[in-house]
Amino acid sequence: MSASALPKAAVPPIQRAGPARQRPCRPPRPRRAPPAAAAAAAGTGAAAAAAPPPSVRRAEARDVAALAAIERLCAGASAQWSAADIEAELSRDIALCFVAEAAGSSGDGGASSCDGGSSNSGGGGGGDGGDGGTGGGGGAGAPGGFIVGWLVAGELQLLELAVHPDCRRRGLGAALLRRLLLEAGCDAAAAAVLEVRADNGGALALYAAHGFGEVGRRRRYYPDGCDALLMARPPGPLKGG
Repeated sequence: MSASALPKAAVPPIQRAGPARQRPCRPPRPRRAPPAAAAAAAGTGAAAAAAPPPSVRRAEARDVAALAAIERLCAGASAQWSAADIEAELSRDIALCFVAEAAGSSGDGGASSCDGGSSNSGGGGGGDGGDGGTGGGGGAGAPGGFIVGWLVAGELQLLELAVHPDCRRRGLGAALLRRLLLEAGCDAAAAAVLEVRADNGGALALYAAHGFGEVGRRRRYYPDGCDALLMARPPGPLKGG
């Protein structure tokens, strides 16, 4: 049999490639946060963003019991502000006293029933972060926090800032501090001073955000041996207007 008579091997027909298919781009899947982190984010960031700003008003005699209760909740056995002390500040000429009402608080005159503070007697705590409003408020809600300062010879002395534990991360501390600074004229001519526990990170961040800087330290100032930081703020505009 001649070579030309041999059967040709079957050769598959050549298939021309058509245009390549492109899969639609999909955004990368976000990594799942650990359950604890996810719960914390849901309970703080989302809630804080959705909540309306707190209302800040001058403290009144009917607030005294609630403010004393907040002080005890925040400071425990080290609480230095009794109901009598708070009441005395309301009638002191040099004192500036304000309360913050979180949205949804009840107006029964008792301790706040906010959902979701810290205190540092003699220099403020309440590092709850966030910028709250400084509205005048009608005075119908229960206090979620309070602040006390003295304005003496053109200088504001911040004496106490306390926020109910159930009202943290709602901007109450920031709203109270801002209102006090504005009322004392710290955006214009008045300086401000305070002392705060060195381990109160939330309060330190709050004060730094409002222009305070460390100017001194008192070693082992508090009964548990914690240092006290002395902070001051020169006169000047507040951030955010």
